[in-house]
Amino acid sequence: MNFKTTFLKFIFIVSLSLTTLFAKAQSPDPNTTVLCAGETRTLTSTITGTTYQWYKDNILITGATSRTYDALGANPGASYTVVAINANGCASDASDPILVVNAPVATPVITIANNSSCQTATNEVVLTGSGVPTAGVPTGLTYAFEWKKVGSATVLGTGTTLTLKDVAESGQYTLTLTPVWKTKNLNCAGTSTASTVTIYPFAAKATILPVISGYQTADEERAGMVCEFNTVTFTTAVSPGPNTTISGLTYQWYKDGIAISGETATTLVLTNVGTTNSGNYTVKTKTANNCEATSDASILDVKTRLSKPTITFAD
Repeated sequence: MNFKTTFLKFIFIVSLSLTTLFAKAQSPDPNTTVLCAGETRTLTSTITGTTYQWYKDNILITGATSRTYDALGANPGASYTVVAINANGCASDASDPILVVNAPVATPVITIANNSSCQTATNEVVLTGSGVPTAGVPTGLTYAFEWKKVGSATVLGTGTTLTLKDVAESGQYTLTLTPVWKTKNLNCAGTSTASTVTIYPFAAKATILPVISGYQTADEERAGMVCEFNTVTFTTAVSPGPNTTISGLTYQWYKDGIAISGETATTLVLTNVGTTNSGNYTVKTKTANNCEATSDASILDVKTRLSKPTITFAD
């Protein structure tokens, strides 16, 4: 066998050996580690050799001949393997690969439903977060949600939504999305711009106090009934409470649910009442931000009078 034949055979054997090593490196389920962009991860050979050779994506890394190598991540990922070489120059099989992946940084976005609303027991402002990356995310990487109010370090929620319903919760809010790998938070979180939430107090609910006047007799007054021709004055009283205000209120009176034209004062005076005035009276209070409250009904039941009698007498 001449020198040329021997050399070609050597090249073939070396090529076959490298192909076998790299075939082992391309495991269908490689180990994975996730980094933030720009970070490095120190990889270490578990086998002690005299020297080593590291590979990235099956390409020899020039000068990477130490037992450790500081690997950079990539999107969708960079695969690293190492071969340990002993003092005799004999190389080990290539290691199983380590896939080093960069975690995509999230760009959180907040959308708000029912903002600038009036606070009521059933009215809620709902903040919804989005922006979790969908491209280049390695299997197993998740993103943690953190809601905060600007100026406070307190985490208010960790779900995709945050619900606010109290006037005191008005303010600015941010959402932070943090990549999580194997229960560890990575240091490349994305935080949204601050979103302003406004919840207005609703109007204080009025209480109606009816006052009857114009009684015809003392007996009628003692009975406390409302009879024809009396005067009925409805007065209002309002007191501030949680999430309510009495500042700048306007009023509108209603009879049987229908607004009484022109009756927008704090009192409603009905003079010379008749049976047609019977009904349910309410008053609606409203703030400058159009937040309303309706009083409980005051029931007016006007009783008819007897006709004016005449006197007859017998001679």
